[in-house]
Amino acid sequence: MSRVYPLMTINADFTAGPPNTPGNSQVALMTPGPGPGTTVRAWSTSRGRQYELDVFQAGTASLDMVDGSEWLNPVNASSPWNSGGNSLLPYRCVQIGAFWNPTTRSLAGNLLNSGNSANIAGTWLNSSPYYCSFESGIGFVGTLSGSPTLAQSTAQAWDGTHSLAITFTGSTDFPGFGFRTVPGQTYTMSAYVYLPAGATVQAVFANYPGALGTTIASASTSTSGVWTRLVMTGVPSGALGVCGFKMTGGSFPATVYVDAVQLELSSTASPFTVSGPTWYNLYTGYIERYPQRWDMAGFRGLKPLECVDALSPMSRTAISQSYAATIAADSPNLVIPYNDKSSPQAVQLPQGGQPFLGYTALGTDGQVNFAGDTFLDGSEAVSLLQQNLNNNTNYTSMITNQGTVQGQLAMNPQAFTIECWLKSSSGMPYFGAAALTPGENLKTKPFGPTYGIGWLSFVGGDLGWYYYDPNGNNPNGGLPGWNGFPDGQWHYLVIRLTGSNQLNAVVDNVIGGYASISPSGSVQLNNFYLDAQTYWTNPVTEFAVANLACYPAALSNAQLSNHYQRGIGYLGELSGSRAQRLLAQYWSSSNIFWDYGKTKMAPDFGYNGRFLLDVLQEIAQTENGATWADAAGVVHQDSRETRYTYSRSAASRYTFGENTAAGELPYLNVEYDYDPTYVYSQANITSGGSGTQLAPVVNATSQAAYGQRILSLTLQTQNDWDAQQAAQFYVQRYAKPAGAPGTNVPPRITKMTLDPVANPALWDAVLSIDLDDRITVKRRTSAGVTVSGDYYVEKIDHHAAGDASTWTADYELSPVWISQAWILGDSVKSVLGSTTVCVY
Repeated sequence: MSRVYPLMTINADFTAGPPNTPGNSQVALMTPGPGPGTTVRAWSTSRGRQYELDVFQAGTASLDMVDGSEWLNPVNASSPWNSGGNSLLPYRCVQIGAFWNPTTRSLAGNLLNSGNSANIAGTWLNSSPYYCSFESGIGFVGTLSGSPTLAQSTAQAWDGTHSLAITFTGSTDFPGFGFRTVPGQTYTMSAYVYLPAGATVQAVFANYPGALGTTIASASTSTSGVWTRLVMTGVPSGALGVCGFKMTGGSFPATVYVDAVQLELSSTASPFTVSGPTWYNLYTGYIERYPQRWDMAGFRGLKPLECVDALSPMSRTAISQSYAATIAADSPNLVIPYNDKSSPQAVQLPQGGQPFLGYTALGTDGQVNFAGDTFLDGSEAVSLLQQNLNNNTNYTSMITNQGTVQGQLAMNPQAFTIECWLKSSSGMPYFGAAALTPGENLKTKPFGPTYGIGWLSFVGGDLGWYYYDPNGNNPNGGLPGWNGFPDGQWHYLVIRLTGSNQLNAVVDNVIGGYASISPSGSVQLNNFYLDAQTYWTNPVTEFAVANLACYPAALSNAQLSNHYQRGIGYLGELSGSRAQRLLAQYWSSSNIFWDYGKTKMAPDFGYNGRFLLDVLQEIAQTENGATWADAAGVVHQDSRETRYTYSRSAASRYTFGENTAAGELPYLNVEYDYDPTYVYSQANITSGGSGTQLAPVVNATSQAAYGQRILSLTLQTQNDWDAQQAAQFYVQRYAKPAGAPGTNVPPRITKMTLDPVANPALWDAVLSIDLDDRITVKRRTSAGVTVSGDYYVEKIDHHAAGDASTWTADYELSPVWISQAWILGDSVKSVLGSTTVCVY
């Protein structure tokens, strides 16, 4: 009996690179031509890590290709893969997959089943499952041209109670759906249609992309009032196909019903079924190298393509972040960083205007110190100090003032924002933007300017905001979220003129209420000032300021939040949220999977200039999670609880062993290891948030048994307590080797090999298992010893050769240490039971 193998798809998209996956321009690397074409003789992949505490390495793939047409030669400008919108550049998208029906262990059935979806980056090829009888939706159907109306309907149905209702409004309307195809294979596409009287409908089976007129087969009917099955058989020439419907006769508008669509690998149409082969992702990444070799005296090209997955380009993606870049994205019209090392301070006018010049005026016993303080990100900040050593009430000598002259900035009272950072240590600061009148001199004037916008000290010593203009507006008020008294901490202060004659104050991301002002014309701001005063006979006023900026618009709450979070380095951000933020900015906002995590992170100021993967792995290490890319190219950022909650790892998916009669799947061989690599008797942890090197945590019992085995880590936790708890966790879980008495887990498995060619029952497991999955492995030895337990998949290596008809898969596995974890906040796993264990 001949063996049946999965149908392989090995496709590339020579129009796209990272962070994309193959889109609607992808081509099949296994193609019959024209000409000699290309084929993949053998391929292999390697993805994962060795141990549970290791970082995942960038996955690799090797494609042993025969390229008789020289389409994969980068110097061949006539290659269809190296011309037009295509180019043979490094890091072009590649994907390996396979079709297989695990139920029938064959390729029989409907490829348009709900287990599959187009899921191809592009226009209308979306990720909605193929609900081939339209009982659960019509999301996989889109419009290729025209403007037909698509709806799920119960007016007519051939299978079940629903169908797709297409209302054609013109002859150009062409709705349809896309799917994966393999060149050279015979497909039969069929669909049932129900027509109104007088209409003629044509179903088209075509290659995609390219001209929609590249028809493989078509079928038409004019029969109305009954269901008619249209059948089309042909051989696709590309990686993608489409089935669409046209109304070629009759009057518009007209509604046609479609039901029971079926695509099968056959030369004839079979009875309709909703089940069939599943498409499995095996590897998604990027072609990194195009080596060129020839055999047969130079007449046949050999192209052993070398590929990497998403982790590789991420390892060379540099993070660039700063407070200056963050606010620049919101188009300020004035910026004073106050990070100068000496006077005068720089005043930046990003949108142009008359330059400002800085000045400094010292009162008696007053100081202005450039670089006299340090902002949260380590940059310099200006500090002011005014002392009243003799209880002097002569206010003209008790003011230290730092400001600007000559320039002007127009303020629209209906659309304006001013922001800055303040660290007030004592006394009564005044600062902001003034509209000085002729003769007005802030160097000798208490209480700040007559007109302006900014912040002032009330009689009681607390700070507040003010807005005084020449048109009679003079509101002021307290600060939201802060009492305004000096506390020696950096605070983010904002005043917004939001339009509709309103303004509000914001402090540290706390949005204050709105105050009303009277309509006013433009106000010319001509002095951006900092005043340290001791007029009220307070002994000393001392404060520092950084990053003052103005905007000719009312910034949104989201913009203000971005400024505040960048200012504090996103302190206290959950690990998963931080990873998601970085991935969305530097990789992709959609092709990722992440958990929020439990760890609150230290500031991220040190990320600038570092590579994305390095930072993500540091975040994962702090959380005790993992960063990895799955077979579909989705980047995962796991938390410490992901493996206990994710459906593929929360419970075992497959059981492997010798007892096939009991449903166990046979392995070709299995290799266990019992070693001290996992063992740590001491944890030396440094808390990145405070920089504190914590006292070593020692498991005395483990140290006595295995010696001093030290785990040294720097964890970027917000506080020392979280880092201390992690240390306790490490010396408890890893106090003994996996498999040792008392661990209640089996030894780790360095290699388990599956051979699906020899046993087709393994195909589903081999095609489906991905990293992080949970499986069960049982081993019964001749001595009667049984080793059994659950494992997580840490590493997967596939080796397939078409010429030799071989395919093996090797797995490296780590034991599941906690079979039932206790997770606070989880609706199921937060319930304590006799087998639940608090991890940490």
